[in-house]
Amino acid sequence: MKDMGSFKWLSGDVNYLDHGGKWIRRVPATRRYHVIELNKWASLVGEREAKASGLPKYNLTLKEVDLDLLIPDHTTRESKSALAGALRSCGWYLDPKRGVVNEADHSLVCAAGPVLDEVLVDACHGAGAAAPLKDRGGSDWLVTFEQLRRYSRTLDTEIAHDAVMASPVNAIGTSAQDYMLGKV
Repeated sequence: MKDMGSFKWLSGDVNYLDHGGKWIRRVPATRRYHVIELNKWASLVGEREAKASGLPKYNLTLKEVDLDLLIPDHTTRESKSALAGALRSCGWYLDPKRGVVNEADHSLVCAAGPVLDEVLVDACHGAGAAAPLKDRGGSDWLVTFEQLRRYSRTLDTEIAHDAVMASPVNAIGTSAQDYMLGKV
C-alpha cells in the first residue's frame, strides 16, 4: 500500500479512498505511535446523509497509542487493562514470551518481534484504546493528510505532547490520556 512520508501503511482496504485505511508512525525514541485514519463520509453515514449534512468528502483522524502506558508489566489473559480489552475484542491475548495468541486454540497470531507493536497498535486503535489528537475533514484527502502529518511531528517534544495529552477530548472533560486508558 501507499506509504506517506514518515507514515507507513498499517491496515485498511486496498481501495482506501472509498473504504478507508490507516497509516502509522512511531514517535522517535518511544513506544508512542501516531495513527492517521482516512474515511469517506459517504461510506460512514451514507451518500444521502453526507450530502444533506454538508459533510466534506473525507474525514481524517490522528490518534495516539502509547504502548508503554497500555502494557502493564505482567499482562495476562485475565488483565483488565485497555490493551487486554482491545486484544480480547479480537479474540486474542498477549503472551509476553510468544506474542499475540488466539484465545480459541492458542495458536500464534503474531510472534514477538518487530511487527508485534504494529499489531498491538492496530488492535488498540480499532477498539478505541487510542487518544484522539486531531480530527479534520476535507475534499482533498492528501492536503488534509499532510496537515495531520505535520501536526503529528509537532508532538514529538515532551512539552507539546504532555499538553495535548492533558487536554479534554469530550464534553465531560476526559483528558486524551485518560480516554486512551479507558478512564472515561
